[in-house]
Amino acid sequence: MNPEGRKRIAFFLPNLEGGGAERIYLVLANRLAETFNVDLVLIEVRGTYLSQLSDRVRVVPLGCGNEYRAFLPLYRYLRQNRPAAVFSTLDLSSLVLLMVRRWGRIPVKTVISLVNTVSDLERRPRWKKKLEKHLLRRWFPRADHLVALSDGIAEDYAGYARIKPGRITVIPNPLDLAAIRDGSARLPNHPWFVRYDLPVVLSTGRLTRQKNFPRLLSAFQLLRQQLPCRLVILGEGEERGALEAAAQQLGIAADVSLPGFVDNPFAYMGHADCFVLSSDYEGMPCALLEAIACGCPVVTTRFRGGAETLLEYGRYGMLVPLNDALALAQAMADVLHGKAPVVPPVWVQQFGAEAIAAQYQRLIED
Repeated sequence: MNPEGRKRIAFFLPNLEGGGAERIYLVLANRLAETFNVDLVLIEVRGTYLSQLSDRVRVVPLGCGNEYRAFLPLYRYLRQNRPAAVFSTLDLSSLVLLMVRRWGRIPVKTVISLVNTVSDLERRPRWKKKLEKHLLRRWFPRADHLVALSDGIAEDYAGYARIKPGRITVIPNPLDLAAIRDGSARLPNHPWFVRYDLPVVLSTGRLTRQKNFPRLLSAFQLLRQQLPCRLVILGEGEERGALEAAAQQLGIAADVSLPGFVDNPFAYMGHADCFVLSSDYEGMPCALLEAIACGCPVVTTRFRGGAETLLEYGRYGMLVPLNDALALAQAMADVLHGKAPVVPPVWVQQFGAEAIAAQYQRLIED
């Protein structure tokens, strides 16, 4: 399968469920497998992205259930396989990797990806937040490389975890542009796109508090007072019941669809009239870039973490205040009336998997 004589690298993750961090490593693993022997080391072998893995990527199951039980299985993997570098994201997985390397005295390069503004993460009890801050300050500076997806994330971690700003490298999300182009050309498996009679607003993401879909529903209700349209939200999560109830309460349920997770969101992005991100915070959202790559105009809240710099302060997408449903509704209306910024197709090339993987390769070989 993989030729002999290549360096081996590994990506360490809990699973391959459909989140932004998992998608980043899926794209990177597939691309870097052209140059390295790549292992995908999973605590549990499950997830919607497994089917999209290149056959050149070897899946290594730890079979331990969660991060807390991963110390010994990860130690054994590192001892037996001796990868040149291990990538990890999500704070708990990264802490486990750094601890195993130090306590096991294993000479492996560690590359930790910082994918969200850590100070904004879901609310926890005070004692957990204090413990998290203590652990991050003690362990994250020990990584060989810390990679933030945006300047905003780098600044946030530098302050929160007392990391010298010069220790953090900023590398954007990688996009598989060929897969995006192919996927966006297909027709979505949804009746509102098959029998197109009204404009469709699209959003994607896990149905969690972070994404603040209730704000989007409120804005959509205001939008429908101006013009007939529909809203599709792709994704799954614990907030589904609350969102369905909110749509009923707002009187918009007939024009709101929650199909769940779909294998090809690009088909929806390629045929929607407007893509909206209503999050309270993000790292560097893949979905915004993917929608732009599909030719769909975008609207996003000005969350902390990178949207403003990513879209060059409104040059490549509409930006609205964080807690203003009326402004969000007006921005969507402007897009549907043809007032969206025009994005040159060449602009998105800088985020292509090949260009981004080359930056990671330099970290491996540094």
